[in-house]
Amino acid sequence: MNDKDSNGVLDTVQLTEAEQAIESAEEAKQAVDTKLTEITNDGLINPSEKTELS
Repeated sequence: MNDKDSNGVLDTVQLTEAEQAIESAEEAKQAVDTKLTEITNDGLINPSEKTELS
């Protein structure tokens, strides 16, 4: 058992949670990048696309 910061949560648990958060953030960024590429593909952003960006 390892809890170097003495917060009552095992460091391995914190590491796993941090890794999952990073993975989720990377997936969200990829989704945003993909959507932005789709929307700006024609060089124009119409009102419905603008709403999607909000």
